[in-house]
Amino acid sequence: MIIDATGTAGRLIFPNSARISPSARPFFPALNRPSKTSPAPFNPASIQPFPVSQPTPDYSPVTFGAWALAPYGIIFAMKTKKHMILAWVAASKAAMTAFAAILFCSVTGCVALSPDRPDGFVPLAEAVPDAILEIRYYSTYNFVGDRIDGYEQPCAILTKEAAKALKAASDECVKRGYRLKIYDAYRPQRAVAHFVRWADDVGDTRMKPHFYPNLDKSVLFKQGYIAERSGHSRGSTVDLTLFNMKTGKEVDMGGTFDWFGKESHPSYRNITKDQFANRMLLREIMTTHGFKPIDEEWWHFTLKDEPYPDTYFDFPVKQSN
Repeated sequence: MIIDATGTAGRLIFPNSARISPSARPFFPALNRPSKTSPAPFNPASIQPFPVSQPTPDYSPVTFGAWALAPYGIIFAMKTKKHMILAWVAASKAAMTAFAAILFCSVTGCVALSPDRPDGFVPLAEAVPDAILEIRYYSTYNFVGDRIDGYEQPCAILTKEAAKALKAASDECVKRGYRLKIYDAYRPQRAVAHFVRWADDVGDTRMKPHFYPNLDKSVLFKQGYIAERSGHSRGSTVDLTLFNMKTGKEVDMGGTFDWFGKESHPSYRNITKDQFANRMLLREIMTTHGFKPIDEEWWHFTLKDEPYPDTYFDFPVKQSN
């Protein structure tokens, strides 16, 4: 699984899926069984070295802090010349810290840590009612083997712009006798941090036979399957497949979601002609309605004109605030 850390390049922290070999796909009777253990508490400090803000970096907590402390520094400095010099040094350091935080956000994008869902996001159950939801990171059937941090309910969320485009794609699918099946959409930054912690624990290979049997877990960072940022956290990326309404089954794509390996590349040809054609059908429908694919995952699509290209959100996945 690749994750779209760059947005334009399309490589993310999987962004962000695993594939089971074309010849066999294991059956998991407890597909959506919640984990028996509670997720580890989220630590915002693990995400980014600087306090960060909502989309506009100029209003970061660091900036406000620097301005708020400035009057105290001036008053203190007026008492003695020595203290004036010390206050000037302290103010300079505060200003430099604020500048560094703003520059960091401008270059890498900010992480918005608000616990509430912004007005610009909508649940797909409301925006795209024909879509089938199988939210893998709410279940234990994923490459980690546990429910992922931040997935509080088995629902999918996207920005309003992405949801509108996905509704148009869904309508076309229905006309052709298919429905969209959603595996993942918006992904909180805390979920990405969970992936990173899991990847660091090289001894946890419970799901290796099902998602990365041909890879050593130690190479997942190096080969780009796991990263510290995901395009999904910007809210306009979706992982999905086609569901055939006539057969009542998923369309055979020659591999499954979240399979780490070249078999998941849309261009992979060591599959049947029908399987390849199915991948191209999904690609055609999504690109026609404003989404762009990536080279590593046949199921991964991002809205071309995403509204928050530089902001990574962290509000939890749930149907309502």
